[in-house]
Amino acid sequence: MNLPSVADPAATTTSELYVGDFTQAVIGLRTDFTVEASRSAEGAFHMMQVLVRLYGRFDVGILHPAHFCDRQEPYRLTQYT
Repeated sequence: MNLPSVADPAATTTSELYVGDFTQAVIGLRTDFTVEASRSAEGAFHMMQVLVRLYGRFDVGILHPAHFCDRQEPYRLTQYT
């Protein structure tokens, strides 16, 4: 299931709401987590700080798309089939 983009280039803010039975969703870990720490990035050394970054790559699969819908505009729900 490919979820549509609701981003509006003219809007200053956008939001999306996905509701459904999340027991019907699976999350896959595509790579291990990576942790990086630096005392020199962004001037952290001079401010006696340590910058820490944690990242990984994930993917989401939907087992039964009919169990989900999204709200893109007020009072309009789109159900996936």
